[in-house]
Amino acid sequence: MIRLLNYLICSILKEHGCVVNIAMKQRSKFEGWLKLELAHRLSEYFDDVELECLRDNGLVDVYAGGALIELKHLMLSSIHSKRI
Repeated sequence: MIRLLNYLICSILKEHGCVVNIAMKQRSKFEGWLKLELAHRLSEYFDDVELECLRDNGLVDVYAGGALIELKHLMLSSIHSKRI
């Protein structure tokens, strides 16, 4: 599952580089958008994809294939300032 998630997230970020660039320039969070894109991609592999579902551990960002997936944002302001 970890390899699949890495592959899917990297693919999403590469395919939507313009969106990521806008978020970085504005120092915006974009884990909500990424969560939706990831859930969409995961639905191609699993039938049980759920967003923000309640589990024993609390509210989980994405549930798919028996995995509980949490997305957390990076502090893009420091990354962006170093890349410009």
